[in-house]
Amino acid sequence: KNGLVFDPFLGSGTTSVVAKKLGRRYCGIEMNKEYACWAEKRLALADTDKTIQGYTDGVFWERNTLNAQQTKKIQR
Repeated sequence: KNGLVFDPFLGSGTTSVVAKKLGRRYCGIEMNKEYACWAEKRLALADTDKTIQGYTDGVFWERNTLNAQQTKKIQR
């Protein structure tokens, strides 16, 4: 939990938002002012919305994994 998450290409801030929601420290760099502002807004919203898409009970799961497995079975 005390690790530092560093994102040298911050973009819209997804990595930092998830790090914040998981209680980790984070640092990101973004050259584009528009994206940096977007990331700041998303980080502020992370204080009120603690949900993380694809994260349940401490485990990250891949969306549509079951669908992909079923498709492979059908194609065989």
